[in-house]
Amino acid sequence: MHLAGLAWHTIRHGENISLAMVTGKKTGKPEDAISSAHPAWGAIILIGAGLWIAVLFANHNSNAATIKLPIIGVTLHLGENDSDAGKQDHKSDDN
Repeated sequence: MHLAGLAWHTIRHGENISLAMVTGKKTGKPEDAISSAHPAWGAIILIGAGLWIAVLFANHNSNAATIKLPIIGVTLHLGENDSDAGKQDHKSDDN
């Protein structure tokens, strides 16, 4: 859907929006430009995401196949559940 929307926008408006998505720069009128960029916020979000990912890796327990989420403390069980607990009994009709 994203690629279809990209193609539709490019054809309808006659601008290479995909290049603008990659470079962050787009041709246009100066009055349509963003008044100011905030690279500090981008850096803060990037550092925060990196720290979150680092803590996820640190809280991963491969032996138990679990991961503990930072801040909220919820433990998630990863992978498939091999136990029969909670499974519905599906009987085949061999008659």
